[in-house]
Amino acid sequence: MDTMTRALEQLQRQGSIGPTARSEPPKVIKQQHQESQFRQTVNLFVGPGNVFEIRILGVGSRGTTHAGYFDNIDMAWGNALRYADQSVPNRGIYFCLNPIDSALLARSANRIGDKPDTLTSDKDVTARRWLYGDFDPVRPKGVSSTDDELAAAVERAADYAEWLREIGAPEGVSATSGNGAHLLLPIDLPNDEPSKVLIQKAFAVLHDKFSDNVVDFDRSCFNSARICRLYGTENRKGDSIADRPHRMAWLNYVPDYLRQRTGEFCPTEVLQEIAAMKVKKKTTAAVPAMLNDVKPRLMVEHYLQHHGLNFSIDSKAGYSAFILTDGCPFNAEHRGKDAMVTQGDDGAIGFKCFHNGCSDNKWAQLKEKFPPLPEHWDKPLKKRKPGRRKTDAPPIDPDDPGALDQYDLDKGDAYGLQSMTEAEKFLHRKYPHDHSERHALAFYQGGFLAYRDKRWVNVLEKELRSLAVKHLKSRFKEVRGSAISEVMEFIKADTLVSEFNEMPCHLDEPEREFIAFENGMAELESLLAGKTELIPHSHAWFSRSSLPYGFDPGAQCPQWEWTLRQNLENDIERIRICQEWFGYCLTHGTEFQKFLLVAGEGGCGKSVMLKALEDLVGKPNFSSVGINELTNPFSWWNMHGKQVNIRHELESTGKVSESALRELTTGDTVEFQRKMMNSVTGRPTAKMVFACNVLPKFRDKSLGLWRRVLLLPFNRPVPEAEKVKAMAETGYWASIGELPGMFNWALDGLRRLRGQNGFTSSEVCDNALQRYRDECNTVQTYLKDCFVFTANPTNELTTQSMYERYLEWCKDHYLNFPVSLPTFGKEILRTFPEAQPRRRADGTGQRGFAGIIQRPSEIEQRETDAKIMNEWG
Repeated sequence: MDTMTRALEQLQRQGSIGPTARSEPPKVIKQQHQESQFRQTVNLFVGPGNVFEIRILGVGSRGTTHAGYFDNIDMAWGNALRYADQSVPNRGIYFCLNPIDSALLARSANRIGDKPDTLTSDKDVTARRWLYGDFDPVRPKGVSSTDDELAAAVERAADYAEWLREIGAPEGVSATSGNGAHLLLPIDLPNDEPSKVLIQKAFAVLHDKFSDNVVDFDRSCFNSARICRLYGTENRKGDSIADRPHRMAWLNYVPDYLRQRTGEFCPTEVLQEIAAMKVKKKTTAAVPAMLNDVKPRLMVEHYLQHHGLNFSIDSKAGYSAFILTDGCPFNAEHRGKDAMVTQGDDGAIGFKCFHNGCSDNKWAQLKEKFPPLPEHWDKPLKKRKPGRRKTDAPPIDPDDPGALDQYDLDKGDAYGLQSMTEAEKFLHRKYPHDHSERHALAFYQGGFLAYRDKRWVNVLEKELRSLAVKHLKSRFKEVRGSAISEVMEFIKADTLVSEFNEMPCHLDEPEREFIAFENGMAELESLLAGKTELIPHSHAWFSRSSLPYGFDPGAQCPQWEWTLRQNLENDIERIRICQEWFGYCLTHGTEFQKFLLVAGEGGCGKSVMLKALEDLVGKPNFSSVGINELTNPFSWWNMHGKQVNIRHELESTGKVSESALRELTTGDTVEFQRKMMNSVTGRPTAKMVFACNVLPKFRDKSLGLWRRVLLLPFNRPVPEAEKVKAMAETGYWASIGELPGMFNWALDGLRRLRGQNGFTSSEVCDNALQRYRDECNTVQTYLKDCFVFTANPTNELTTQSMYERYLEWCKDHYLNFPVSLPTFGKEILRTFPEAQPRRRADGTGQRGFAGIIQRPSEIEQRETDAKIMNEWG
């Protein structure tokens, strides 16, 4: 039994992998994430109401194909779920990328059938809308990729995306298939022969440019009926093991222009430019030179077995056919006897797949995808030197410091290297356990973190790999790259923290929340209850946050309290709101669902307040994402795990993502997207606070947004004689030693906030918020300026006539985004709740409101305008 097998069995016993893995999320949560990805995929690539095909490959023990056609997304998800959760065992779920003939719905309408007579073919596709770039790591057939192999494919796709941008293509959709990387570019081409030839030539160039013996660009994806992994479902190649796990296919990044459906696509000229590039003729070392004047012959059996291509042999007169029983290596749908390798009696090799989509795949393409090695020929160029295998060495006792003395390091004997043992020794030396019996290193959400300075910080994998190499070279004269990779895999397995442990959390007692200080840790609930005992720091407190000062229960902050009283005009209600907000920011929850706008002219003390908050939580514990940046989904990752997001001097222009503000303040689970990496699902922890001289313009008129706004006005300009410029700089409050006292002050605010279950009510803040809301609601401003309600029900105006006048008013006031007619009607009722909506009795059927008339001044102005127009003809 080799070291890898022993390690896997040990991990299974510990519950780290396998059917009882601790990392497996609750089924309902997993299905919610899958459904979200499914709906995003269908809305992006298919569009609401359009017909599309779902296809499931490798169903059951016989590996059959199931398929169905859908125009109802809810029914599509209900059908797909049976396969996504493995209620019906299968190898993978796919969908057709390009739009198809809506008549195909009649084949299997909104249901998945188990015996489809016909699947979507190229002639059923109505147009080409996507250029499908598929980057797959080179590895044995029928197995999932390792993390390193997947990372190589993601990096190659990133290079491809950057290259495309340089030649004039727009951003594409970035995704992972579970084993490799996808980059999908929107195009606008008819489904005809010239388009097929164009894409086929372009793919030949791209394959030449971006393929090597590490990652392969799949040139066979040029056919218009190409199917793609359905994002949000699992890629199941072979068995799921520790170093080659099953993973979800996932949408990582969708550009804004595609989300907003602007209609932008890659210019055809870019595709023509790619297709016209010269394809380099690659030389291959696969065919050996002549030996003793005898032409070598490929041993096809050895070649196919090495690459994991299962086959059966059918001998014919003059040649032998090696039928690929697992399907075509270029398209897994082509099964049965559709694909084969042939070898003539003279040794000549050929490849044939009988499907039209593979008509251009010959032996040259197959050997490029699966290169023959020298030992696959009956007269190999070079025989491998005999040597002791790594597993031939006797086992090492990890507790024996002299266990490696049996190896002669002077001779450079590294073949006895025990990867698992060396991983344990490396962790023991560089990242030792603490009293919690946990290493100071964690592999979490695809990356490494190390415990430093009382908190967990990100560590680059290449930095860790460098340390591991130095460790191994200090113990062995010769170290192979494969040994280093094995050690890294065991380090990941030994330090794995499930991604479903949401930071911050205590890994042993997840229901408890702690705060880490310089001089120890304390449970938050104990502090709120008045207890002051500290406990030692622990690796088990899995958090990126640590306060940069010690805890002192008797400390005070007289300078801070005096400054706040001056800047807030001794308004006890506003001071309490500020105190409660500071306390709120000590936690990692968002249970009060508020974001803070600190408003006022320059020089009123806003920056002093925010710098004090930055000093209180510490630099590593806050982010600085602007309100206009929230439209970029990648910006959310900067706030992941932070306690507060602080932005000084908010931009007054630009689009404000009101939906993002709602999502990030509710505390519900959201998706944090990372560039060219799998996205992370979790709860937002950062409380958002923005300082602004000019308040942003919100278009949302409902309480959904406004009930989450906490507005704190700073109305008093600070006199020059009172100003201390250093207060508005980072580190001032630490330099005068008031941070421990400010913590106690903020803790009192948090205690009051939770005790009264909300922020203190302030008349000044409430009035300022109402004025702000009125200013944002241009419809109400228009209605109040131009109309008035009377008790006379015979006065009646139609909604249409009022709306047409509103559009003119918007043009006069340079407002570029008027509301829609239905929204306008709702605002009439909000502004004049006494008005009676009804249809006019003149037979036109138009809706109107009884009791609303134009203001007299407005009527007089319109009459004057009409008179002037008449006089001028």
